[in-house]
Amino acid sequence: MIISYDEITKNKQWWSQLSEDEREEYVQKVFRYYRINGFPFYVYPPEKIQNELEKLYKFDKELISNCEVKQTMHGLGLCWSYFPHAFEVRNLTAKSPIDIFIDNELFLTAIRKRVKFGDNISDAGIRKAIRKYGGVGVSNFRPTAAYAIYKKYGGDGVIWDMSGGYGGRLLGAFMSKKINHYIATEPDKRTTQGLEKMGIDILSHATIPLKYIQIFPQGSEDFKPWRENFIDLCFTSPPYFNTERYSDEPTQSYIKFPKYNDWLEGFWEKTLKNCMYGLKSGGHLVFNVANVKTAPSLTTDCCDIAKKVGFQLVDTLQLQLSGRPHKIIEKAFKYEPIYVFTKRIK
Repeated sequence: MIISYDEITKNKQWWSQLSEDEREEYVQKVFRYYRINGFPFYVYPPEKIQNELEKLYKFDKELISNCEVKQTMHGLGLCWSYFPHAFEVRNLTAKSPIDIFIDNELFLTAIRKRVKFGDNISDAGIRKAIRKYGGVGVSNFRPTAAYAIYKKYGGDGVIWDMSGGYGGRLLGAFMSKKINHYIATEPDKRTTQGLEKMGIDILSHATIPLKYIQIFPQGSEDFKPWRENFIDLCFTSPPYFNTERYSDEPTQSYIKFPKYNDWLEGFWEKTLKNCMYGLKSGGHLVFNVANVKTAPSLTTDCCDIAKKVGFQLVDTLQLQLSGRPHKIIEKAFKYEPIYVFTKRIK
């Protein structure tokens, strides 16, 4: 029997009137719908992409206040549409969203909990349920947060994103109206392909300042800029050592350097030396990183190596992350640090 999307997109007000048996029947219908139609990836047809880019290019807000980088969700869905494989990524302690989806019992459990605790069922609601009640999805750097960093530290507009990732910093470069040359290194093949496709769509806006997008399919530790002193900003959120397994390709830093100290030296220090080579005097190195279970001193170690290479710490910002519902206002958000270093003027 064919089940339409309209049949399963309901809200809490609707299902609160159902009996327990009727709610379970609805859960089973939702389950069957997604078994027929597959995982609810983000899908943006060409016209929707262009409309979204038009709206994002008009974005103009001040997002840094009192050393806090505020969060908005603008552009995130568009980013994810280029990287469907991101839902396959596992971390050390949890299954991926795809793992939950393909397991009948786990997926049914996620749907039931969404109906019990959530507000609605939709593609977005199912993605939230899978992440909240089983699978831990990878995060993406908010395009608007990247926009704010570029606005403050973008200099003359040449940037290197050392870990290209899922397009948040690339889309932020498009939004900034300040960046004219975006360079990214990214070792994962499918992620590189997604960045390239996003870049093609962005460059279709002929009037934008962002004229050059270069995606290099390699790790930042192996990329030496082709000349010295021409980059204004080196900016990224690097892998948090081995916490998220983006792929099993041998180019992944956690595979190349499975021991933490080797990773710090072989991946992070070499990356920063390449940044030092390419950055202009007075240019900035900016990175977002946080401590994790397998690297409890990651933030301190990353900063110490930056100082060792010759960078000077000039500021520490706080990146606002997902909200915490039902918390008092002073603790309504989680935060991660963004460290701002500069290359000393010679």
